Amino acid sequence: LTISLLLMMILNHALRGLAWNRKGWFIAAVVLIWTVHPMLVDAVSYITQRTELMLALFLLLSLWLAIRGWLSSRPYAWLLASVAACAFGMVTKENMVAAPLLILLYHRAFVAKSWSEIFKRYWPFYAALAATWIILAINVSAGHRSLSVGFDLGIRWWEYFRLECKVLIWYLSMAIFPRHFSIHHEIFPPTHWWEYVPQLLVLCTMLATTLWALQRHPKWAFPGVVFFLILGPSSSFVPITTEPMAERRMYLPLLAVLVILGLGVGWLLHRFMSQRIGSGPGVGWKKILLVYFFALFFLAMKRQIKHMIKHKYVPFSFGKKVSILLPTPTPPHTFLLQTLQKRTRLTDPLVTLGSCGRRNTGR
Repeated sequence: LTISLLLMMILNHALRGLAWNRKGWFIAAVVLIWTVHPMLVDAVSYITQRTELMLALFLLLSLWLAIRGWLSSRPYAWLLASVAACAFGMVTKENMVAAPLLILLYHRAFVAKSWSEIFKRYWPFYAALAATWIILAINVSAGHRSLSVGFDLGIRWWEYFRLECKVLIWYLSMAIFPRHFSIHHEIFPPTHWWEYVPQLLVLCTMLATTLWALQRHPKWAFPGVVFFLILGPSSSFVPITTEPMAERRMYLPLLAVLVILGLGVGWLLHRFMSQRIGSGPGVGWKKILLVYFFALFFLAMKRQIKHMIKHKYVPFSFGKKVSILLPTPTPPHTFLLQTLQKRTRLTDPLVTLGSCGRRNTGR
């Protein structure tokens, strides 16, 4: 609920001059559809996956506090609180590395008129935001993910990059047509160029369009920047051997996709449909949005109920005894095993899994 409220306040500031949002229907539709989207069920249902929620909370809170500071006659307290929220976010997850850049680009796109205005007046604020990267560097250097993330765990960076081209396109398709949900996806690395080159061309076109719009129309480019920057640490070149694909990573990028789709649909309605500016979509389009909302709500609740039946729990803890369960070993991932078996010609999964846990073995 807190994240949704922060989203509504930020979108209300960013889209305050949008012609077809004068009655607030666009913001309400985007936030509601995002809230009930079934891709977000894992991040909410599983306690171990709630790092995505913490990341979203601190990133959005830092951005909202910065907006309040830019618009205030006494900005220092707001900006200091924004830096503190960003620092807390750096402890939650590595994807928070994009937060200072996103705040800077939002400032340029929606508030400031030039880069010189930003750095002349707010350079201490951005220096403090950049300093929070030190916290993230200390957290990463501790080596908590050394056995699952890195360049020396048996997966070459270009193999992972080719795989992530397919994964990112799959994320986009799932955002529009949700299907085939799973907490662990069995995905195989591409072996031929035609299995990943089309996806790579689509992603390059999207990235080039985003960079072009960032120079000409930064407001329209900002959702694309959010998509690429937040997914960049986990879906680019740094191999994550245990889980190359996870729906929960689309928690905030999904919002960016929905905003882009909503802006496109709103522009088409405003441009080609005979409606008054500010009246919002016609009755027919309101019914379509309502049907789409309830379809997503049905899929999300269906998935949640399946989780409850599978794990035999209900979302209430009144009167229950609290027990602590020891963690069970994570099953080896098919992607990691298949790639290592091809390279080392090993057939025993246990031997292959053991080889990936040793670093700098020359394999």
